Amino acid sequence: MTKVEKDYEELYVKYTLAMRKLEAELKNLVDAYRFNNPNDDIVDHTKSRIKTFESASKKLKRKGISVSPENMEKTLCDMVGFRIVCPFEEDVYKMVDLIKSTDIFVVEKENDYIAEPKASGYSSYHIDVAIPIKFKGEVNYVFGEIQVRTMAMDLWATLDHKLRYKVSDNIQNELDPEFQARAKDMRRFDYRMQCLKDEIIEMKNDETLDNAKKMVKIR
Repeated sequence: MTKVEKDYEELYVKYTLAMRKLEAELKNLVDAYRFNNPNDDIVDHTKSRIKTFESASKKLKRKGISVSPENMEKTLCDMVGFRIVCPFEEDVYKMVDLIKSTDIFVVEKENDYIAEPKASGYSSYHIDVAIPIKFKGEVNYVFGEIQVRTMAMDLWATLDHKLRYKVSDNIQNELDPEFQARAKDMRRFDYRMQCLKDEIIEMKNDETLDNAKKMVKIR
């Protein structure tokens, strides 16, 4: 095993510890919210990953930085990645508030690509966090990235990645307007579904009120 491989193996252990801690804390936050708000399930599903050595190396090269485990740890904030997919846009911001309320990890940076989507049409809420772990008897802070998005945003991002994978820049540039248009379609869909949810809640409240009035008359 080379020194680089050995150093990355050690780094991978740290990332694994950080991932487990991040997963556990986020699960606790969601479980507590569900207990206190049993009729408001703000998370559909989650996904986590640790960026591979190959993927991290490519990202460093794109940035013009030499490939080493040390540069990965210092430069890349998304080696540990956690994605939270929510049913509705308002749920995204509820989840963001929950994440920012914990003192288990430190919020380093936020990017609201929902309020201001990327030029490609990509929408999501990104939070860079520093996760404290115990390693070799000392407290180390490991960087991770949390992405929070709606189911519609997740669908667009998944298909966008799938369609662009191993496609030349010329083809991608030619199709960019179409990808952007479909992203806007998804945003309109998110908006309409949120409106439908609000209308249903209002109708149910009115129905409950009407039933209560009928009960009073019967008595």
